Amino acid sequence: MRTALNAEVLTRRLTYNPAAYAVPTRPAAPERSCWTPARAAAFLRHNDTAHADQLTDLFELMIGTGLRRGEALGLHWHDVHLAERRLYVRWSLTAVGNNHLHLGPPKTRASRAWIALSPRVTAALTRQARFYHALLPAGPAGGTGLRQRRRLTVAAAVGASAENCVHPGQHPS
Repeated sequence: MRTALNAEVLTRRLTYNPAAYAVPTRPAAPERSCWTPARAAAFLRHNDTAHADQLTDLFELMIGTGLRRGEALGLHWHDVHLAERRLYVRWSLTAVGNNHLHLGPPKTRASRAWIALSPRVTAALTRQARFYHALLPAGPAGGTGLRQRRRLTVAAAVGASAENCVHPGQHPS
């Protein structure tokens, strides 16, 4: 309405826009519900038995730590310390215009933090670490190419290739 009246002011059909200072009401956000531990465990069991895919471990990570989706997908392996059962949230993966992935800082400053890992989350990340270790190419002298692949993130578990990921300081082409 405001835009239509502004157009009329520009064409001099109106001398002023009566809606210029109107404040539209914001719709109330729907109330969020939180799963109980029993419901979360039932979801994880169902996903594991019905689908048995890598997303089960991603869901385990998100439910067990409270990470946002982008924070979980932007997680780098060098920020995961399985022996100490903790991880550091340093990155968040976001979609830019549904065409490119952007790896940037987390949504809030408080999100950049160390997070303790439960035994279930540690087991899920250990499974993923074994899976990715098997995928890595052999490095020089028969070792793994782990150092060359430090940007390998959890996002690869859901099909986002590292080549499509825009890192800080880069611009989507």
